[in-house]
Amino acid sequence: MLLNTSRNFLVSENENMEEAKVIVLGVPFDSTETTLPGQRLAPIEIRKALLSIELNELLDEVYDAGDVVVVHGSVRKTMERLGDVLDDIWKRNSRAMLLVLGGEHTITYGVVRFLATKFNELQLVFMDAHGDAYDDYMGLKLCHATVLRRIDELGNVKIATVGIREELEELSNLNNLVSIDDLDRRKPTYVSIDVDVLDPSIMPGVSDPVPIGLRAEDIINYIKRFDLLVGVDVVELNPMLENNISPRTAAWIVREIMTGSRT
Repeated sequence: MLLNTSRNFLVSENENMEEAKVIVLGVPFDSTETTLPGQRLAPIEIRKALLSIELNELLDEVYDAGDVVVVHGSVRKTMERLGDVLDDIWKRNSRAMLLVLGGEHTITYGVVRFLATKFNELQLVFMDAHGDAYDDYMGLKLCHATVLRRIDELGNVKIATVGIREELEELSNLNNLVSIDDLDRRKPTYVSIDVDVLDPSIMPGVSDPVPIGLRAEDIINYIKRFDLLVGVDVVELNPMLENNISPRTAAWIVREIMTGSRT
């Protein structure tokens, strides 16, 4: 068992972590959510939805590391535990693609901060309806609304955004922001998917919906641009708000990402 994880509900019972092509990790944290919390329930609901759709032999190549045992109310301690788990995973299998199930968007900072120590030219594709680039939000320096600003301050991660429709003015404060067309498809790339980037008609289960969003297939087409995908997260699903269409849509996206990792 990995340090600081709970494996009570798994999408795959494959125990061969060292040979896995995809490693799933849940981070059920939503303590900085300022509108409607409930994102902590998403990892288990996405897993349930995954098990209800056609996966065939796909899960034979997936190792489910379970969920990080987060510290509700403490971003700092949760980020520390997330870093410890990622370090443990990396030591056992540094070749697999990480597939992280949130949780709120703050968790992306912890994953990107870790991966930036492993890849010199890490690229981030940040998919979101919101800029998440405030310097602070309601007195918090690290939260779901400041996560992109904190990632930018790491200094060595090239960032491209997709689907942002609100808080656009805050992006002007970022130093490492480029167009997605300027990213190199051959360099290590991490994709963060806040599911509110999708149109609310197909993703109603989010705390901060914004009209005129992407389609699920748009997300997959963006991901297919990159040859060296080192990780993906799916964050901000809130099953407390809608627990049928939204988890299944998130699970479909996760399945397509898993399928792409096999090619």
